[in-house]
Amino acid sequence: MGTIIEIVLICLTLSLCVESDKNDKNAIESACCALKISNALRLTCVADLNLPPNILQDYGTDIQNLEVNFYSQSESIFLSLHLESIADFKNLTSLAIQRADISFTRKYVVPIDSLKDLKLLHCAFNEVPTKLLKSSRNLENLSLEKNRIRIIEPSAFNSLKHLKDLNLSWNRIHILTPDCFEGLNKLEKLNLSYNDFTAMPGIFYGLNQLKTLDLTRALLPKGHQDRNPKDPVFLEDITVLVPGLFDDTPQLHYLRLDRNPIKNIAKGVFNNLRFLKELSITISSVATIEPGAFSGLNLAKLDLSGTPTETIMFEVLSAGQVGGLLPIRNHISKIQPRTFDKLSVLTLNMSFNFLSVIGDEDFYGLEVGELILSGNGIIKIAPDAFKSTKVKKIKIGSRLAVSVDKKQLGLREVVTLEK
Repeated sequence: MGTIIEIVLICLTLSLCVESDKNDKNAIESACCALKISNALRLTCVADLNLPPNILQDYGTDIQNLEVNFYSQSESIFLSLHLESIADFKNLTSLAIQRADISFTRKYVVPIDSLKDLKLLHCAFNEVPTKLLKSSRNLENLSLEKNRIRIIEPSAFNSLKHLKDLNLSWNRIHILTPDCFEGLNKLEKLNLSYNDFTAMPGIFYGLNQLKTLDLTRALLPKGHQDRNPKDPVFLEDITVLVPGLFDDTPQLHYLRLDRNPIKNIAKGVFNNLRFLKELSITISSVATIEPGAFSGLNLAKLDLSGTPTETIMFEVLSAGQVGGLLPIRNHISKIQPRTFDKLSVLTLNMSFNFLSVIGDEDFYGLEVGELILSGNGIIKIAPDAFKSTKVKKIKIGSRLAVSVDKKQLGLREVVTLEK
């Protein structure tokens, strides 16, 4: 016999203008649409309302998943939500609130021990809501995206001993105080993208189990318009990744540093990341990479696409192992002889750069499955250019692929040569 799923849809007039009192239940019902499917409830409101305590009791106390959304064309109008409204949901495991002015009518927040997932998006928080978080000590996933948080204070998340995933993207964070992540010993994923803070050693202290870190456009030298330019910890020119920055995150597997104004990658920044699988530094300002910057890494993917790097220097990749190396759409016009010596990689994609000539030792000592050079406008390849290269497939991307002789280039007949 099939499972019976309870579906209750209460959707009265969706009016942007409510004439009766905003606290009145009839006013709420006239401006909100409630959809209940089994033990999940979604409440969507389109008017400036105040949801008082106990207003949601009519939907039962068996709710496990609750989503409250407020939509308005005005940035200054929010849904007023008293957290006591959900206090009776003793089995609540997932709570998502969007565009709500969250308030408390009691001196404390009723604990929700069952809550595992909490999303508070676009709720105009100016700081981390520690009072609320202390009532949800068993949280595993927390998202505070698109708020107005500027400073992460010390021990801001200390009550969340079970937290695994923390999303702080799209805020206005410009200060990460020492020990701000203290107590997050189980955190595996941290998203700090689209903020504006100074990256200094020690800011990730306590995150020794972190596996994924997203710092996409988080280190901008020019912050939000309301940033105080006198903030002492703010750097006007972030050009170098400081060695030791990631020493407190030795378990990192995935690291994103895209869209940051990083001009130089120094030796010693990534050397402690022995378990790193993917490193992405795309669409950045990287012009120089110090020799040995990636030494000791065993990467499945290194993406350097969209940077103004003009050359790949000798020993930059020394002692490193990479599954996929992707310096795509850079400004590379020259490859230093033996740059790739002793490098073993599945894919080397150097497409859409400015290479016009391939020298006789440009790819000396390289062992690669697929070498992609298309989009460069190559007009000349030196004789025996690939004699000391172990390669299975080459994409040249020019008319040379039709006219050149494999033997003349030092390639075996079994090597696939494509235009």
